[in-house]
Amino acid sequence: MKSVPTPRSSGYSKPKGDHPALYQMSLRRRVLTDNDTNFYAFVKTSSDKAERILVVTNFLATTQEINVDLSGILMQGLSDLRTGETQDTHGSVKVTLPGYGYKLFTIR
Repeated sequence: MKSVPTPRSSGYSKPKGDHPALYQMSLRRRVLTDNDTNFYAFVKTSSDKAERILVVTNFLATTQEINVDLSGILMQGLSDLRTGETQDTHGSVKVTLPGYGYKLFTIR
């Protein structure tokens, strides 16, 4: 049986302390994916609205490519919170995640 990734095993060592959007009192808004039964995506916004983070999760045991609908979100692009890699978006983004995996992106 495969274990669920932990923050340390996934490369996210201390994201909550460094990102106000991940604080408990931040706002959360669900974002649609191409299969909301197996995947879940949401945007967390810091209480002062200075930071937004997109979180995408895969509830399946196998690697999946997930299409996330970003058409209702004003942005210039995304930056992977772990790697810093940036990508432009045009209303949607494709995210490849391992089984039971997740990714966090800062919204630019």
